[in-house]
Amino acid sequence: MQHRLTTNGFTKCLFMLACALMGSGFAAASGAPPESATVRVRVASLSSALPMSADSVVFQLAGNAPLNCAPNVAGAAVSGEVVQITTHWPVTGCDAGRSTRYALTVDAAALTGVALPRGPVYAVSVRDEAGDLLAFRAVDTDATRDGPRPETGFWWPQAEGSDAGAAAGGSGLSLELQGPQLAIHLFGFDGSGAPTWYFGSARSVDRVVTSQLVGLQQGDSLFAPLGRQPIAQLGPRIEIQFLSPTTARAWLVQNEDGRDRNVRELTLSRDAFDPREAGAARLAGRWVLVSDGELAPRQFDWWLQAGHSEGHAQLVNGDGTAVLDCRSDGNNTIVLACSLGLDGVTVAEFDQIGFDRLSGRGRDGTPTQLLRIPATR
Repeated sequence: MQHRLTTNGFTKCLFMLACALMGSGFAAASGAPPESATVRVRVASLSSALPMSADSVVFQLAGNAPLNCAPNVAGAAVSGEVVQITTHWPVTGCDAGRSTRYALTVDAAALTGVALPRGPVYAVSVRDEAGDLLAFRAVDTDATRDGPRPETGFWWPQAEGSDAGAAAGGSGLSLELQGPQLAIHLFGFDGSGAPTWYFGSARSVDRVVTSQLVGLQQGDSLFAPLGRQPIAQLGPRIEIQFLSPTTARAWLVQNEDGRDRNVRELTLSRDAFDPREAGAARLAGRWVLVSDGELAPRQFDWWLQAGHSEGHAQLVNGDGTAVLDCRSDGNNTIVLACSLGLDGVTVAEFDQIGFDRLSGRGRDGTPTQLLRIPATR
């Protein structure tokens, strides 16, 4: 049967459709999430449906949305420790005047066929079907593991790939750790190129540190006769995963109206002021051994032995009874690990190498550290 629609009938249909859309609170069929919707990411206490991988990490999306407008999962993608979740948002039937909570289970392993073992820190982004960012979080999937203790000092973005260094040029972080409290200062440039800085704090007890940074604006110059109180405004959020006392992954997250809009990943390190100096050479000096186990406190004066080979160096105590045997990268600039030998017996292994602290385990498995003693005149 051939269907025909007269002008009167067509007008009547348009009128009925408009009434229906107005009654539902529908504004525009854009497919984007409503402005009032929120999204948060966390780890769910559920088993994965991926065969033979029930221990794979399962995520949960939670938040608020207009009534009848809660999202559902449209897909997922996994690349190493990077997880992207795509959400579908209804475009009809939304009641903008009423809000409801929602919680979605995201079994990314089952959706992609790629297992997500527990233990790593995953960078999880949530996007809509147009690819726009809705939420980001660096998710620690093993809360029982403590992170490395970051060293106080200046940290700098490291260039990786063709587009890495340019936008972060001239920017950096200053970190200061006092007990469990970490102070974070980020300095860089705003959208107009003017220098700016942000500060925040966090309790550095986990492998991932998260801090909402605050920026100060419209303050007086250093030479102004009277000090005017600057205006504090919210800046980006920073999430940091410390890999060692001197290296880290970081994500700067731009947030607008309560929703993550943009994320920038950086690789950070606390570099030596003189890059020509070999990494093991920077460990020369006076150190003290501190252990929770059988090793008694002891002081060392390390001297770098001459004639060290590529990727390997030894520091010897002044009396020759102790040796710090260190393994470096191919350029001898970064020390990767060291072992402490006393009278020919290895008594400790250090896998967290900093400028002022070496952390590891003694032969009995207890936490052991070498701490630098500041030089005095």
